[in-house]
Amino acid sequence: MSGAIAWSIVQATATWLLFLGVLTLYGGKRIVIWSIYFMYFSVHGIGAVFTGISFSKQLPTIAY
Repeated sequence: MSGAIAWSIVQATATWLLFLGVLTLYGGKRIVIWSIYFMYFSVHGIGAVFTGISFSKQLPTIAY
């Protein structure tokens, strides 16, 4: 499960760097900036929700 969390952090960092590159190119266009913010937080928010749901479903079955 920690692998999924680490993967989510790596993907969020990589897309944040891509986001900064797009902002550099299209910094003056407000609609581009807000749509990128919306897509970034919605994609990674949904990913965090799915990770949390799968973690909560697997937690009772983990045996030590």
